[in-house]
Amino acid sequence: MTETLEIRVTRIKDILNALPPLAQTVLLLDFDGTLVEIADRPGNINVPPSLAKRLQSLQRETGGGLAIVTGRDLETLDGFLPNFEGSVFASHGAEMRLDGDVKSLQVSAQLKDAVETLTAWAEGYSGIEVEAKSSAVVVHFRRAPDREKEVREITSAVVQTLDDFSASDAKMAVELKSREATKARAVDTLCGQYPRRFPVAIGDDTTDESMFQAASDRGGFGIKVGPETTLAKHRISTPEDVVELLDFWLERDAR
Repeated sequence: MTETLEIRVTRIKDILNALPPLAQTVLLLDFDGTLVEIADRPGNINVPPSLAKRLQSLQRETGGGLAIVTGRDLETLDGFLPNFEGSVFASHGAEMRLDGDVKSLQVSAQLKDAVETLTAWAEGYSGIEVEAKSSAVVVHFRRAPDREKEVREITSAVVQTLDDFSASDAKMAVELKSREATKARAVDTLCGQYPRRFPVAIGDDTTDESMFQAASDRGGFGIKVGPETTLAKHRISTPEDVVELLDFWLERDAR
């Protein structure tokens, strides 16, 4: 067990050596699966009390160059992080809050009908959960993994009824969202505000890949949480490792 811990800490410190000073960084952090562990249901996540203080420290040390980039909608994220003062790119970039100013992409009027269709369909399958967001809808099958085929079939059919929407894979889920809503939008926007900084993006899901690519295109890099194939330059294992990396980073820059 001690050897495993030593290996893990060594890997984290190797990544730390590649990180620029926080004051020279645009830091983009995914939420679920990165800052908090994924739960069996979207509303069941545990947000550690220490997270708010950690984010506050990162916001201060980056001089405002911190953003949460999440698939959650803005209202839901605010419920989990009510005092977060940094930038937020919610709904995969469809909602954006900078300096208190909120901007949202126009949402297809057909989305409401799609949510109703998927909700009615899911009632026939135990363990399937439909999560309606302000600008997207997610069908979760984490509690019914044997129903993945049916979920993919229904979401494939429903997305055809939505203009300019696409179906994207998530962790044990399929999400229908605007084609314009990508996490790369967060990198481009924040780097536009801080053009001489290095973007560092940390995330765990396929939706984070556009963020990794955008960070790389601008001279920075991504850090992938988990084992899947990725465009990120570095890899880390768990949200616990992310927390440790962020704390080491803060400690290093405070010296």
